[in-house]
Amino acid sequence: MKNNSVFYQVSIADPVMHVFDVTLRFNSQSEHVFLSLPNWIPGSYMIRDFAMNITAISAKNKNNQTIKVTKIAKSAWKLSKCEGLVDVYYQVYAFDLSVRSAFLDPSRGFFNGTSMFLAVQGLENHDHQVVIVKNAWMKERQWKVASSMLLIKEEHSGWLFQADDYDELIDHPFELGQIIEHGFEIMGTPHKLIFSGVMPDDIPNEFLTELSNDLTLLCKQQIKMFGSLPSCVDQYLFLVMILPNGYGGLEHRSSTALQFSESAFNRIKDGKLSKEYIDFLTLCSHEYFHTWHIKQIKPAVFLPYDLNQESYTRQLWIFEGFTSYFEDRVCFDAGVIEESQYLNLVSEVVTRVYRGKGRQSQSVAESSLDAWTKFYKQTENAPNVIVSYYAKGKLIALCLDLLIRVSTENTESLYQVMQYLWQHYGSQSIGVDEGVLDQYLVNQYELIDESFFKLYVYGTEELPLQSLLEKAGVSWSEGNISSLKQLSGKAAEITVTLGATIKDVPAGAEVVTVYKDSMAHKLSLCTGDVLIALNNRQVLARTLEDEFAKFKQGQSIELHFFRRGRLQTTNATAQATEFNLITLSTTEEAEINWLTQNSLLNLDD
Repeated sequence: MKNNSVFYQVSIADPVMHVFDVTLRFNSQSEHVFLSLPNWIPGSYMIRDFAMNITAISAKNKNNQTIKVTKIAKSAWKLSKCEGLVDVYYQVYAFDLSVRSAFLDPSRGFFNGTSMFLAVQGLENHDHQVVIVKNAWMKERQWKVASSMLLIKEEHSGWLFQADDYDELIDHPFELGQIIEHGFEIMGTPHKLIFSGVMPDDIPNEFLTELSNDLTLLCKQQIKMFGSLPSCVDQYLFLVMILPNGYGGLEHRSSTALQFSESAFNRIKDGKLSKEYIDFLTLCSHEYFHTWHIKQIKPAVFLPYDLNQESYTRQLWIFEGFTSYFEDRVCFDAGVIEESQYLNLVSEVVTRVYRGKGRQSQSVAESSLDAWTKFYKQTENAPNVIVSYYAKGKLIALCLDLLIRVSTENTESLYQVMQYLWQHYGSQSIGVDEGVLDQYLVNQYELIDESFFKLYVYGTEELPLQSLLEKAGVSWSEGNISSLKQLSGKAAEITVTLGATIKDVPAGAEVVTVYKDSMAHKLSLCTGDVLIALNNRQVLARTLEDEFAKFKQGQSIELHFFRRGRLQTTNATAQATEFNLITLSTTEEAEINWLTQNSLLNLDD
């Protein structure tokens, strides 16, 4: 250990009880030292109080004498009389099966540095080293370790990694277990797929080869868009935890932690890429795009991150919305998915935004600012009062892309805007102030003016999406499907829908969310109501929405249900339901060809 380095030793203490042991070693130059742990992790905008999982902490000096450790805040400690070499011992409880925190059980280990590594005040800019101890538990089960952090050496006793500073230290997640590893190269940079949660025989080699080929195409498209990978990316890892029903991702500087369903292994269905496999590809694409767009191009308030408290910005519609737009656009441009599959993905997001009433009461700028509370702490009323800066931000990016193409007679697109942001901000480590992108687009493109942002970004006016898509040769049709849970499909001749999300319970169907102005609203249903009979016939959650679809306008509807244990009855007359599905398809006439693959840029090898 160097005199000015900060050193961590991580070992598995008790996998059944989900406990890691951590030793922190550093040289103190002062009598008092302050330690702290982040309260949130970049990319997930919610205070998570990771320090609550530190279950024991103590410290000793080089003479093995006890150093007093005093907790002074929820995530901060003070060490007294500790000049010279200091060892801090603590345990971390790890049982959060997500991409955000830490997890340990007898089959797998995972952690982010924000959950594991205490920061030493004053030494944040020094080298940080991490040893993962290869103890008897790991040796017996042949566990491996995977991380994008620089691996200095691997020995019989463990793995030694190094980061240049604390900021880098906490930006490389670690995967531990019987992992499946598959490497491939993209434009000279090593990439790896790291799977956990599965056995080697669960993933055929053919699937790994096909997946790496598809990822190579879409990742290459992104690299060419920006010109190169950021200089900090010497290798890139897709750390994938497979679950029976999982979904999620979190970006890091040269890796991403992902969760997905095992259904993704069914790559081909009816001769085409399956919906589940495409969803996995777009998740990978989304997180890879963040390698530039949020990890390097970022709001000015994130330079540097203040991980002790909320960092508010109205720009998440840019950083998550634009990323959501390109997550499937680059898959299409790279030739990984077909035109019809791409339009289906866009249709799903359009449908999702237009189903809820939240777009009429909250702007995407407000949604960005309120990410810490309203978006990450959604209630059952969320669809009626909030709009997703991911989803509507994606549609705003689509509108801007179309406006740019029309303004420039299809010689430029949103691709050029991303290049501008990378060249002038991300690659220069300059933060993007609020309003900078708005003004750039207004100055650069004839058909984009300040009213666009006033109405659609900072206001709640309906986007001019339908008219712009028509210019691009894409038709917009509205219809209904019986299930509000279904985001794709064909519109049917349905006039009446329930207008609520429900879940199966032993007594019948429990109401989860009631959509404003729906039949459920007119029937005075509330979250928590347990529906048991519809027109004197037993209610089943799996068939209730289909039963509502049989009603015609003017027919009588009677529901029996329990509300807080008491039997209730409600009546209403069936009324036509507003559309809940929007379908996009191509037409023969187009002012601009938005769906030309690889258009507007010379992306050929």
